[in-house]
Amino acid sequence: MKKLKRVSIVLACLVVLAFASCDSNGDTGGGGTGSGGGGMGPGSGGAAEAALNGTWVHAYGEVFVLNNGNFEHSPYGTLFLLRGTYNVAANFIVFTPTHVNGVMMEWGVPFRLQWLTRDEMILDVTNSGLPESDTYWMIPSIHRIFTPVTETFVLGDNTLLLMRDDSPPVVLTRRN
Repeated sequence: MKKLKRVSIVLACLVVLAFASCDSNGDTGGGGTGSGGGGMGPGSGGAAEAALNGTWVHAYGEVFVLNNGNFEHSPYGTLFLLRGTYNVAANFIVFTPTHVNGVMMEWGVPFRLQWLTRDEMILDVTNSGLPESDTYWMIPSIHRIFTPVTETFVLGDNTLLLMRDDSPPVVLTRRN
């Protein structure tokens, strides 16, 4: 159960991917990209998606890499756990996980040590030989891992404030 909790925490970090930011004065961006615009906001279109490209780091070492509609997430800053796609529309971003790193899964199932799709993870659980009493919770958890997440975002210069309605904000800084 401890292993499930750790994976759940990691997945919660992905779910919290709502981008909002503050400039150095703590003000949110005013939308637009022109001189003195203050950041990206609603209506910034493709410029916002391009501006999201880069490596974003949390103070605790968590890393998010965003690159032209693809993302990777590392809860520890070294080995990536999740990868997938994202789409931006107005001030919304939709993250859709497509793969989980089998190396990171510690559910007592011999997952293949590679990037796994939802169907591959379910197959590994089904073929694990573990009794159903040990695996009954795994299939629903796998489906939750791959559920798309829609968040609101505002993007500033080099800082992202990740927000979720029911969670405290998380501050990320662009890594150079």
